[in-house]
Amino acid sequence: MSDEYNSDLAYGSPSSDSSGDSHVGQVGEIAFVASQDIRRMREVATYIARVDERVPSFREAREAAGPISVRFGRAEGGGIGHWDPAHRTVVINPHHRDTRGERSSRLMGTAVFEILNAGSEGLRTAWEDHARAGDIELWAAQEGITPGQYYGRAMEQLEFGNVQHHRQIMADLGRTNSRANMFSGLPRDFGSYYRLQQRSSDGRPSHVHSYEVYYNVLRPGPIVQPGAAQQYTPQQTPSAQNDSNGFGNTGTQGRADEAASETTNRRRTHSSRQHRNQGRRH
Repeated sequence: MSDEYNSDLAYGSPSSDSSGDSHVGQVGEIAFVASQDIRRMREVATYIARVDERVPSFREAREAAGPISVRFGRAEGGGIGHWDPAHRTVVINPHHRDTRGERSSRLMGTAVFEILNAGSEGLRTAWEDHARAGDIELWAAQEGITPGQYYGRAMEQLEFGNVQHHRQIMADLGRTNSRANMFSGLPRDFGSYYRLQQRSSDGRPSHVHSYEVYYNVLRPGPIVQPGAAQQYTPQQTPSAQNDSNGFGNTGTQGRADEAASETTNRRRTHSSRQHRNQGRRH
């Protein structure tokens, strides 16, 4: 995201090898597993259990995520953590420099955020389905922007909703001033947030650019050529700034929500079978 959260894509890449891990704790359908730093993983599990008990909105997101695991490993982009949808795993790095000493609560905050990302998996998958079907090319053409820009904006809106949710969870826990509230310095309106995500730093592409590139993996061949592709600015769709979760009340979002519901149900059924099989091995 930004300097406040040093990771590449929140929705994206494979986790490190998890062979040798053993079951450490359970919160709902979240399995906490580790082969090293077991005491630290128990602390993470205890923290998440407390959040789950005290914050109903987090519990809803955790339930939406379905069966997932939390494991220690090397996070993408040198960050503290990431959500790996391919393996249905939240990966967090307990040895990251920003989780040492008095910064240890940052690890807990990261675990909360990546679980929120896992809970949004149905929406992310729905957008991928729209990309593959060519829907995004049609919608982007109507706005005069590229499909990659349209998809990147949608992913940033999805992530912004989770940033907002994370801040509210920390407030509900009375942790506003703790390091676990790791997004306290980020903008609170989507327009400013989006502009921040468009910035490049240290010679690396911007965060939103990575999503735009990923769109080309999902849909390599265009079916519609936008008449006048231009740099997207949030002012083009003011509704995106007005919604508290970072989503405008657009037909596009409605289509994604409908597809997400069906996708989530399919994945949860499949993942429940996988989880039961894995549980027999622990």
